[in-house]
Amino acid sequence: MNHAYRYGYLQATACPEAIKFIHKHTSHIVSILLEDTKDICDRGQSCIDNSLWSAIQIVKDELENTTGEFNVLYVLGHLFDIKNYHYHSTDGKCLERHSYIGATFGCGGGFALLAMYLNHLLSSNSQFPTSIDLLYQLLGGIHLHTKFCLCGDMYMIAETVMEHVLSLNDEEEPTEADLVSIEGLRDLLRQICMKIPSLLSLFFPFWRKLTLQLVSSQSLEVQLFGWEEIKEFAMENKITCHLPVEYIVSGSGSSFINGRYKLDLSSVKKGVCMTLRDPVYRRIVATDDADVNAAGKTFTLFRCIMRSGNKWWFISEADEEQPGTDRDIDYYQHDSAREHLPPSSGWKRTRRKKEDCKGITPPPTLEACNLLFQEKDQKNVVAKWEDEVIKILFSDSTRHLDVVNRSKALLNVIGQDRNFEDVALHLDTTSSTSKFPHLIVIKNLLEVNLEFVLADRQDENHQNTSNNNRDIMSLLKPVIKHVQSEEVLGCMNFKYIDELLLVLFRTYIQLFPQFVQDFFVFWRKFILVPPLLVQW
Repeated sequence: MNHAYRYGYLQATACPEAIKFIHKHTSHIVSILLEDTKDICDRGQSCIDNSLWSAIQIVKDELENTTGEFNVLYVLGHLFDIKNYHYHSTDGKCLERHSYIGATFGCGGGFALLAMYLNHLLSSNSQFPTSIDLLYQLLGGIHLHTKFCLCGDMYMIAETVMEHVLSLNDEEEPTEADLVSIEGLRDLLRQICMKIPSLLSLFFPFWRKLTLQLVSSQSLEVQLFGWEEIKEFAMENKITCHLPVEYIVSGSGSSFINGRYKLDLSSVKKGVCMTLRDPVYRRIVATDDADVNAAGKTFTLFRCIMRSGNKWWFISEADEEQPGTDRDIDYYQHDSAREHLPPSSGWKRTRRKKEDCKGITPPPTLEACNLLFQEKDQKNVVAKWEDEVIKILFSDSTRHLDVVNRSKALLNVIGQDRNFEDVALHLDTTSSTSKFPHLIVIKNLLEVNLEFVLADRQDENHQNTSNNNRDIMSLLKPVIKHVQSEEVLGCMNFKYIDELLLVLFRTYIQLFPQFVQDFFVFWRKFILVPPLLVQW
């Protein structure tokens, strides 16, 4: 490898035989070098390291002056793949070796060359790699070696990869391995976004488009993966797209608590909802600060799981040795379990058993500043995406049990800020036809809306309960009309009628007690229909 690189690239006149050898054998040689080398002596290991160095130089030269005869991206992906045994040996140098690969490639503008090369392949309709696993390996290398990669190069590479993934030909359905790689690719892109927040403006639209492509697939396995992605995107979007970069804490009786608390990006780099972690904000005070009560201390604004299972927000002084434990000094707390972000008001002093309050009256107020990500016309864009998701979910083609059984979790996330007027209209127009949505989806829709209204009734600040009741009534009418329709009774799947009727009964009892008598009249007529008597 070393000799081929020397005679193929370092001589004034390149040796054709050396170039031919490189194009034909480099990929195989690198694969061998990165395999099991546990019995290699120190001298042999040094030879391997030198050969890998030569391979990296070859890759950089080929990225700059590619002839199309050498599959340079596959070699680079293999070099970046952390799963190779070469990076997992027992001599304790695995991370050092992988870092060496990244540093060698990054020095001299390797990542800039990769960015330009990928962009050239995409813009010229050349042979862009179709392997999702390869793209995952390349992005993984970038993520692990970000200190050697400029933000502009990282941005261009991530943008190119996202654009290509969305343009992949749908003729060949993704395999199970592809789906795993897509999930890993999405996680890597999100983590890169936490290093370059401006990339979020590309990442969230990419994720939305990808989910719709997945659920429109002919493969059930791909569809199910797509529905899970939709649920996770909806959860993540609800938090990240409203995530402030910092909070200003003011008005506290404990004046040293006041100040700017900045978002700790490491707390959200893998996602807020998907890792069940909440954003953490910190205020690190300099040791020479004029306020002696604050100098050299770190104050934290964070959410903690209590023994009851509820999550409360705290403003605390973090313990130097064990931050985030009982050794922290808690000053103020907010007991609302429904607040995903730090509330602006309603804070109170923290009181522990057998201890006096550390916080002094009055408690502080919080002001959110500078959102981490603000997409242009974001509310309407996300609403249109949700409309597409709802349209697919409530279409007559969505019939498979594995899909409809997932509908409740999805509706729980999307339905919090929706009134479902469009769904009510669709149900009304299809109530007497076979195009009416699956009864499990309908049952889940009613159940989720019922839970929302009951939860809102417990919230003293909620003002829209009456409107939500009317929205549910607009859903109830076409459902009852459907189950009474003679046109569909003969082909209705009665297996799910019991569950649906139970939800209908609960909804009337808890939200519309004045109409319960009407519901019982419907129920008596309904169970006397001949097809039902046969089924029951």
